[in-house]
Amino acid sequence: MQICVPYGLDIVTMDCVEEHHRKLNRWRGWDYSENGWYFVTICTRERKDLFGGIENNLIKINDCGMVVKKCWDEIPNHFEGVGLDEFIILPNHVHGIVILNGCAGMGDGRKFGIVGNADLRSLRRENNLRWLKMADYDRTKMYLPKIIQGFKSSVSRKIGRPIWQKSFYDRIIRDEKECDKIRFYIRNNPKLWYRDRNNHSR
Repeated sequence: MQICVPYGLDIVTMDCVEEHHRKLNRWRGWDYSENGWYFVTICTRERKDLFGGIENNLIKINDCGMVVKKCWDEIPNHFEGVGLDEFIILPNHVHGIVILNGCAGMGDGRKFGIVGNADLRSLRRENNLRWLKMADYDRTKMYLPKIIQGFKSSVSRKIGRPIWQKSFYDRIIRDEKECDKIRFYIRNNPKLWYRDRNNHSR
């Protein structure tokens, strides 16, 4: 099955989108603190199957997978102006939609708060202002990368070891039609595991 979504001026498959992500993880010139809907994919280090397995086209998550689910659900409790939409855990990666709805980019001077530090624990407010200034120069300090880094750090800390590959893959969702197709892709991902390039047993 191929699920097509718009990408630029072309219609491409989700496999093509993921191929694009491997070549360039961030879109040049885009402020990843901007309001918007973002489709993100985060993979384990060396694509190791750490979160469970697929049985009868359903994901059966293990204890590590439960940690991932709990940390993902807690993201809005630690980062202001953030919502979550569709989410799925696969044996060695996760897909999710992150919504930034409480900020307007770094350029207009608005400020938003982090309610947790890099691994979702407490952070004093004064440190938040220093991070905002750094974000003008360091893309990793923009809001979306900061959120994903916080999630990854929290999972690794609770599991007791680093488990993630560096960075993550993202796609800026352009419109409602595209969002619906991406939601469908995320929900049905376990059914497509047999042909997923991350499935080492296929």
